[in-house]
Amino acid sequence: MEINTNLYSRQIFTYGLETMEKIVHLKILIIGLRGLGIEIAKNLILMGPKQVSIYDKNICSINDLSSNFYIEDNDISKNQRDIACLKKLSSLNPYVKVDICKNDNLLEVLKNYSCIIITEIKKLKYLFEIDKICRRNNVAFIYTGIFGLSGFLFNDFGDNHIIYNQNGLENLSYDISHITQKGKMFDVYLNLKDKKYIELNDGDYVKFKQIKGLIELNHIEPIKIIIKDNNLFSFEKKIKTDSKYISGGIVEEVKIPKKKKFMSLEDKFYIPYYDEKPIILDATKKNENKLLHIAIVSLHQYFEKYNKLPDLNNLSQVKEVVEFAKEFYNKILNNNNNNKWIKIKKKNKEINIPFDESYIIRVAS
Repeated sequence: MEINTNLYSRQIFTYGLETMEKIVHLKILIIGLRGLGIEIAKNLILMGPKQVSIYDKNICSINDLSSNFYIEDNDISKNQRDIACLKKLSSLNPYVKVDICKNDNLLEVLKNYSCIIITEIKKLKYLFEIDKICRRNNVAFIYTGIFGLSGFLFNDFGDNHIIYNQNGLENLSYDISHITQKGKMFDVYLNLKDKKYIELNDGDYVKFKQIKGLIELNHIEPIKIIIKDNNLFSFEKKIKTDSKYISGGIVEEVKIPKKKKFMSLEDKFYIPYYDEKPIILDATKKNENKLLHIAIVSLHQYFEKYNKLPDLNNLSQVKEVVEFAKEFYNKILNNNNNNKWIKIKKKNKEINIPFDESYIIRVAS
């Protein structure tokens, strides 16, 4: 598929041409078209994937007018959300196929897409099954939701996802002012011009070109560096040379592809590690992220029981969510293998984060 470089010039500038070439082949299914879902759909269509399918069979209600900017008064109590939004979403980008997924058994169509995005709470058994199917068919799975000012996001891109650009930024480049060598260790001094410090980090990889003198450096494979000062980094490399650095040279950052193995939603849902191991946060930081996870798990438990979320500002229903949260919190405390994520360090001691009922109420109501 040929990319319209004029239409997507800003995206190409932001993401790079290589990433844009991947985007234009994506086929995406978005499930749920409340405020979050419609915002995701709008932004994705403007980005220019091959296809965006939407699915939301709920009939439009008066509440939708406050969050979905494509639903109008005459849609209320008449049209499904996906039908009400289709025409306006389609008009955003004529180069993107925008349609409604008409198969109500979504499990049958998942493998036809590159990515599945669910934007509303569903029953866990159903979510786990969707994720399993996506993993079997190499389909990206994203589950996300918003509760007022709080929200969550879960990604599962499978066991063999390759990250080509860790930070999403263009590769850095610097002029070299001097290079010294002592045995296998090289110190590289940079001309930062108007910058105050090197924007590279320990462990980053670089390559060299246009060096006069130590010309062997122009031909080595990308090398891992250690930052020593604001304008100085070092690396270790055994090179056979009798020459000395003379002048010039450019050092360029090289992004090394990195494989990441994602955990399934079923494995990850109750234990929110950032990676495979828990992280104990500094005591100077707030612990709302951990309490937020407890609140979100509890909202799912409420949904499991009633097939709905608590009504807005209904404190009697919210109190039930709080009870679910207390039960979940105590269960974590009693699980020696999986309780580290609710611990913090304070004065060199590990302590449990306190259960904050008021925080759970703010999220759930």
